Amino acid sequence: MVKNRSLSIAYLFDDSLDRPDGVQQYLKTVSSWMAGRGHKISFFVGETKDGSDFDGTVFSLAKNMSVNANQNRLSIPMYASARKINSALAKAKPDIVHVQMPYSPLMSGRVIARAKHSKVIGSFHIDVDSKIQKIGSRVLGGLQLRNIKRMDKILAVSDAARAYGLKYFHVDSEVSPNVFNPADSQPMDSNNLTYFGRLVPRKGVAYLLRAVASIKSELIARGVKLVIAGAGLQRAKLENLATKLDIADITDFKGYIESKDKSKTMADCRLIVFPATGGESFGIVLLEAMSVENPVVLAGDNVGYRHVMNGPEESLIDPKDIKSFASRILQLLDDQKLRDKLLDWQSYRYKEFDIENVGPKLEQIYQSVA
Repeated sequence: MVKNRSLSIAYLFDDSLDRPDGVQQYLKTVSSWMAGRGHKISFFVGETKDGSDFDGTVFSLAKNMSVNANQNRLSIPMYASARKINSALAKAKPDIVHVQMPYSPLMSGRVIARAKHSKVIGSFHIDVDSKIQKIGSRVLGGLQLRNIKRMDKILAVSDAARAYGLKYFHVDSEVSPNVFNPADSQPMDSNNLTYFGRLVPRKGVAYLLRAVASIKSELIARGVKLVIAGAGLQRAKLENLATKLDIADITDFKGYIESKDKSKTMADCRLIVFPATGGESFGIVLLEAMSVENPVVLAGDNVGYRHVMNGPEESLIDPKDIKSFASRILQLLDDQKLRDKLLDWQSYRYKEFDIENVGPKLEQIYQSVA
């Protein structure tokens, strides 16, 4: 039995904590739980102006530049100075440096090289499906061979992320699941059909709009409205598409939803759809939707979402098959026996990723490495 002791844990991440994306959610949930267990928490991150929502000391080590990658808007660090890195390490004195992978040699790579008195754990978080991202991953994997050998343990948040590490970085990893905090909300009596997430191409919202357009009259007869909850570069294009498809009158683009209102928005629907076509290594948002208990969750059949929706096949759909997509929407709105089956499965599936279940296992990894 490994004896637990209070550790100083530094979470190392190239991006900013100001963004509300999946890795930031992972860090926020894990660090808060670890802080509650009595561990000292710090964050070695890219350009961050406000880290007040995170439990721990934030060290912003580099200026960041926005880029488009994996059909998403990302923030990557510029050069992090040795002075800033050494100062942060001296103040935090981390027993564990937990780096989120893949990472830049300009910041996280330099921290790892200088954290000579710390144990280093890495976690792969992504999968890629675009040609340029695959090429970039191969180059990055080659550049970081020596740096990765410095690591004491390598994890992956899903099977897809593990496969990514094997293919592009030639290292195996242990799957330590992504985590989340279950929603705190009351189920609502609503017929809404809802999408929740960023409005970028790989999230597949355009396919959802086309599916809805093909069954508009059936949805109107059922009193169903389409709700698009989220913001992103595609919003104007998608609003124009809704108008072109003649579904603007039953479509409500709500824009960005604050974290405090997320669970309420998710609960206020009968069916919640995440039609991403690829580039997903996990799907925290799927678990969040399952935990509000009211809506049935329908997800795009990509490798990351399939890892989460590892159950009834009716929970997955090819968004590009518009006819089948539309048919499944109507089925999941109408078939109460199937709805009960999926809701029952969802009620226990999401608990496997609850931080209260995953946290102790990750803590034991930290303890055994330290």
